[in-house]
Amino acid sequence: MHVAGCSPEGGEASVPPLVWDVVGVACGPVGHGEGCAGSSVCVPRAEAPFQGGCIWRPGDHACPTDRPARATMDIATDDRGCTPCACDVPQGATCQGVTTLYSNPSCKDTVATVDNDGDCDDVNGASAAMLTIDVPTIAACGASGGEVTGDAKVTDVVTVCCPG
Repeated sequence: MHVAGCSPEGGEASVPPLVWDVVGVACGPVGHGEGCAGSSVCVPRAEAPFQGGCIWRPGDHACPTDRPARATMDIATDDRGCTPCACDVPQGATCQGVTTLYSNPSCKDTVATVDNDGDCDDVNGASAAMLTIDVPTIAACGASGGEVTGDAKVTDVVTVCCPG
């Protein structure tokens, strides 16, 4: 008996985007040059709506006195997904048949009855055959997979300090 398999469908993760209460953007300078005193670095002025002169540093830190406006930004990783969808082995399908061999074309005198099991049977004296197939039952395929994997979590923080 041969039972056809089932094919999984769908299985694409439907992961909503992370939602933040406040969203911030931090930009580094496009270029910088020399010509400033001491250990200072000259950078181009920021264009609106950004304010120039902000500095940032990985981690949660206090701001220097000349840049007292402090904010922190969370850095998150998001590796949410799901395991691939699959189908279990089909259960409950049956399809059986019997071939009856006859000694004459009128199919009246039975010579042999052969199960349709894929084996080759040697039968002498047959001149006609009739195949009888039982109505098959439909196989049920159980679904598997689709379990949630990964998570979204804050992995770091950045401190941003701007002039007050």
